[in-house]
Amino acid sequence: MKDKNEIREQIRALRDTHDKRLREEKNVQIAEALQKQKEFMKAKTICIYLSKGSEVETHELVKKIFKEGKKKVVVPVTDVKSKQIVLSLINDLNDTKKSTYDILEPKKMLLIQPEQVDIFIVPGIAFDSKGSRIGYGQGYYDKLLSTTKKPKVGLAYSFQMVESIFTDTTDIAMDKVITEEEVYGKNT
Repeated sequence: MKDKNEIREQIRALRDTHDKRLREEKNVQIAEALQKQKEFMKAKTICIYLSKGSEVETHELVKKIFKEGKKKVVVPVTDVKSKQIVLSLINDLNDTKKSTYDILEPKKMLLIQPEQVDIFIVPGIAFDSKGSRIGYGQGYYDKLLSTTKKPKVGLAYSFQMVESIFTDTTDIAMDKVITEEEVYGKNT
């Protein structure tokens, strides 16, 4: 079995070199599949990452959520000093700026506690069909997600799915992983 760093390197390279037009098509399919999930439809407050680089794109979905006006959008904010993620409400993508790790974060923090969130939409480098996740290696999301029992959904392209991921006790699994081809995980 490959170690996490090997998988991280291999999948990142695949993702970074994947045809941009194909990625855009897959982004639409993934967003549509996410919106059909019961957990998403019932949620009033959604924590969703603001994509960067070759990650599954979330900006269009966030704009759609704002336009519909039925759900609150919360984004993760990296607190480098405490090595944790804090959560902030946002009302518009124009209220963000590039910050730590080149991630879009709110210009003005409107702190929200994890228990106020109904569903967490999480990025990752690789996933397996059991919901195990390889992130960026800092453990930020695992710390955050260990504090909640709310649904956790990973977004990925199908080529980011691997056969099996070795997990540590601190790794938090996703309840579902959504790709353009399939929804893996619990039917809740």
